[in-house]
Amino acid sequence: MLSLRVIAPKVGGKNRKMYCQNHIKMKVWLTWSKEKYEAVFHSFNDNILGRSFQKKLCQHVPIDVVYTWVNGSDPVFLENLQKHVPVVDLSVAASRFSDKDELRYSLRSLEMYAPWVRHVYIVTNGQIPSWLDMDNPRMTLVSHEDIFLNKSDLPTFSSPAIESHIHRIPGISDKFLYFNDDVMLGAEIWPEDFVTQAGGQKVYLAWWVPDCSEVCPWAWVGDGSCDHACNTTLCEFDGD
Repeated sequence: MLSLRVIAPKVGGKNRKMYCQNHIKMKVWLTWSKEKYEAVFHSFNDNILGRSFQKKLCQHVPIDVVYTWVNGSDPVFLENLQKHVPVVDLSVAASRFSDKDELRYSLRSLEMYAPWVRHVYIVTNGQIPSWLDMDNPRMTLVSHEDIFLNKSDLPTFSSPAIESHIHRIPGISDKFLYFNDDVMLGAEIWPEDFVTQAGGQKVYLAWWVPDCSEVCPWAWVGDGSCDHACNTTLCEFDGD
């Protein structure tokens, strides 16, 4: 803790008045500095662990994590699924949606390898994991009804439909990570793995994208002339 000690000189009259004014200004400045300091550096503590990662973070970018989860082992869920999607084979659905507490282990990996995450949102159809601590201030359960504007679209069992509404979660950060409940982290990740210093999104390719043809360099593609070597599907049918 920084300790400041101010020794007042022996002054009187006009000088005394000036001293008092300066002393008040100094107190105001110290108060402002303290508030400013806390406002700036508190952001590094704004995470699921409530600890400062200022020394490890290259930049402070509020990033939340969103999970979609369903307990497919729930008989009520399977009955509801069969009611609204009768063509579904329940034996197949049971294995597809079977819940083995993957979400629990995914959350543990998140706490271990990405503790800088600001908040965790779990999107469900109204189900609640029996083991989940609902009093955790860094975790919010979100139902489909909270994010679907058109309630007539519910219930839904379509992952793309649910994912297309994630951005409607109240209070969610501008940049967030979307996890399925069976995604586990095996090593540390940091904001700069996903976001550039300029705020752009990083994209990782599984392999280097080769030229569309050995005899068709990219400079020939879309150059306004018909290059027969480039007039293929891989080269986006270059030419006219």
